[in-house]
Amino acid sequence: MIQADKKAPEVKTAKSFTTLRQKEAIKRIVEKGSKESLAKIMVEAGYSAKTARAPQKLTESRGFKLEAIPLIKRLEQARDKAIERMGKTLDKATYRDTAYSIDVLTKNLQLLTGGATENQLVINISKEIADKNKLELKE
Repeated sequence: MIQADKKAPEVKTAKSFTTLRQKEAIKRIVEKGSKESLAKIMVEAGYSAKTARAPQKLTESRGFKLEAIPLIKRLEQARDKAIERMGKTLDKATYRDTAYSIDVLTKNLQLLTGGATENQLVINISKEIADKNKLELKE
């Protein structure tokens, strides 16, 4: 039996799961697109450099995913339209311009969905090996 003095459970919406930093990161992704790495965008949005070295912490978060879903769908639709038009517009637009549009849209999708945005190799080494080879260690 439900008691009248108890509150109904609070229903969480996408807005209540998304932090201000997540919103700022999405805003900057939209503004800058694939021109910058996700790690750099995260730092600009207020994340620490340490957190930014693991961008999946942002892109795999519930708030980010909920906030980014509508944008991701629009980007996918725009990319699909560009692909469809590629064959039709060869006489009017250059193939290069159409391919560029698809490339930009794809890279923006990668940023928003947590896909690879740059090639990086990370190797864990000891301080002794780093010192011996005069390498800088990042924390």
